[in-house]
Amino acid sequence: MFSGHARGMCVLAARIVSENPDTTVTILTISDLLEKTRFEVDRQLEQGSPIIERIRRRVLSVLPKVPGNFVQIMGHFAEAYAAAYDTLVKEEPITCAETGTTFGAAPAPSVLVIDFFNLPHLKASRKLTGYSVPIIAWLPCSASLFIHVWGPERLGGYGDFGAKVDAEAALTGRPSADIAEEISFGTIFWPSENPDYLEEVIDALLENKIPFIFSHASPFAKIPAQLSERVNSSALGFLTSWAPQQIFWPFEADQPTGAAHVTENLKAGIELFEVRSGRGLGPIYRNGKTPKGTREAVGEEIRRVLDICKGEEGDQMRRNAERLKVEFRNVWEKGGSAILEVQKFLKDYA
Repeated sequence: MFSGHARGMCVLAARIVSENPDTTVTILTISDLLEKTRFEVDRQLEQGSPIIERIRRRVLSVLPKVPGNFVQIMGHFAEAYAAAYDTLVKEEPITCAETGTTFGAAPAPSVLVIDFFNLPHLKASRKLTGYSVPIIAWLPCSASLFIHVWGPERLGGYGDFGAKVDAEAALTGRPSADIAEEISFGTIFWPSENPDYLEEVIDALLENKIPFIFSHASPFAKIPAQLSERVNSSALGFLTSWAPQQIFWPFEADQPTGAAHVTENLKAGIELFEVRSGRGLGPIYRNGKTPKGTREAVGEEIRRVLDICKGEEGDQMRRNAERLKVEFRNVWEKGGSAILEVQKFLKDYA
């Protein structure tokens, strides 16, 4: 599981066991995410509850620590998952590859929830149990992009995109294999192409003497030692691997639509536009502007944004964010949409 994606899955696992303590949930992850996964599960449950230990006992790594970048590690994870799933299907004890702890046998899985990025895991599951065990794709992202790309035309989607490609190919006289649309997905981005943009943003924060939290969750994050020292010695900045945000620097996939929704519709944040590069340097239709693609433009924008954050408009955004926090909490209350969906899930699969 990707770290950001794993957080939501931990919430789901905890809520499932809270609703039905007799349900056995096994979470398979990698060593680098093991403690984070356990921590996220704990956060969702009342301390001292026997449910905590019940679900913690089934959070395990199928892969010991291995060298390599995140993409390489995920490849090893896919291989290790196949063996782990086979063990679960056979209802045999399973051992955590990181801690060496052996967990007792449990009933074979009746349903699988697999991150939609993990296609090899899905294929391994299908190879072992075919369609006898339902698989739910875990898609913890903004629905807008995916409805647009894969949804029906009546909802604003492409509809039968394959048929449209074939029709377009017929008009050109070329085979459809020669026509392709590039779609990139990811949750672990980092501005590797323009690291100076990041330094410009940090410069503006320090210049304005604004306290800030610098989140670097991406496994591809490379923070120059000099920049790290400036942040740490400033008494203004704090480096962390995770933090919520209200200033958006979207990259691709669902991030641009998510940023647009939060900033334009919910009025709970501000999006940076001058940080765009490549295809992102085209006209922005919702505001009529075109990014300049320079560090100077980034500096001007971030300083303007910081001024907004310090004023009444920024205060209103924070109030809107607090309101959203309450609304998110309410969906887990009795009769809330989230708890009703969990109950339906249990009815269908438990």
